[in-house]
Amino acid sequence: MTKALDSSLSQRILWLLLGVGLTVTVFLAYEALHYTRKGHSQRPPVAEGQAKSAVDDQVNSAWVLEGTPRLQTTHFFKTSDGKISAGLWEATGPAKFEWHYGTDETVLVLEGGAKLTYNGTTREVGPGQSIYFPAKAVVVWEVPARIKKTWVLHEPGRVARRLRPLLGG
Repeated sequence: MTKALDSSLSQRILWLLLGVGLTVTVFLAYEALHYTRKGHSQRPPVAEGQAKSAVDDQVNSAWVLEGTPRLQTTHFFKTSDGKISAGLWEATGPAKFEWHYGTDETVLVLEGGAKLTYNGTTREVGPGQSIYFPAKAVVVWEVPARIKKTWVLHEPGRVARRLRPLLGG
C-alpha cells in the first residue's frame, strides 16, 4: 500500500514540476513576443544625442521635508525606444527631500555630497562613488550644500518589475 502511495505522490510531484516549467516557458515566450511586437529589433537601440543646456527642475512639493532644494538637469541622450537616458543632475541645498524612482537609476557622484537614506540605512556619498536605485525605491536625499552627479535611467522591464518583490528586491 505504501508503494502505491509513494508512486502516486511521485507522479503528482512530477506533474507539478512539469506544470510549473510549462507555465514559466509560456510566460517567457509571451514576454518575448510582446517585446518584439512593439517593434523592437534584436539589435540594441541607437542613442540619439540630446545635448542640451541645464534646465531648472523641481522636486514634487509633497516630497520636500526641509529647505528649498534647487535642481538643474541636463539630458545627454535617450535611446530611440525611450528605455535608456542619461544626463547630469545637480541639487543645491541645504535641503532634505524624498525622491521616488520610476525606473532603475545608476549614478556617479562628480562633486559635492549628500546623505542618502534608503530602507532604513543611511550613507554619505561623495565624488567618485556610484549608487544604484531600483525602480519604485523611495530615497531621502539630504543635501547640505551641493551635489552634482551623472545619471543613467534604464527601464528594468515588466519581468524584472514582477519578479523583484518575490526575490526581495
